[in-house]
Amino acid sequence: MDIIGTIYHPINGFLLKHVETIGFILISLIYIFFWKYIFLFLEKIFRGLTFSFFENKPFLMGLVKAIDSFLIFVLSVVLVIPLIKIVLQKYITPLLNTKYLLIIVFIFFTLSYLYFYLVYSRRYLGKT
Repeated sequence: MDIIGTIYHPINGFLLKHVETIGFILISLIYIFFWKYIFLFLEKIFRGLTFSFFENKPFLMGLVKAIDSFLIFVLSVVLVIPLIKIVLQKYITPLLNTKYLLIIVFIFFTLSYLYFYLVYSRRYLGKT
C-alpha cells in the first residue's frame, strides 16, 4: 500500500495544483463530443422564438433560415463560453478540489475514450 501512496500522492498533488486546467479540459471534452447536440438544441430554440415573432413575414422567415446557424454560433461565443467560464470557476473547480482527483480524472478520461471509440468515431468519423 505504501508503493501506491508513493505514486498516487505526488500525481494527485500535481493535479490539485492545476485543478482549473483539469476542469477546463473536462468541460472542453464534453463540449467537443456534444457540440452538435448543443447547436441543434440552440437552433430549435432560436427558430421557435423567431418563427413565432415573424410568422406572417415570409421574407424575414427566409432570412432567419439562411443565417440562423451563424447567429447560433455567434450567440454561443458571446453567451455560452462566458457562462461555462462562470460555472467552471464557481462550481466545478471547488468540486474537483478533492483528494480523489486522480481517480476522477482517470475515470473521466476512460469513459471519454470509450465513448469516442464506441460511439463518436463510428457514427461521425465513419469507422466501422
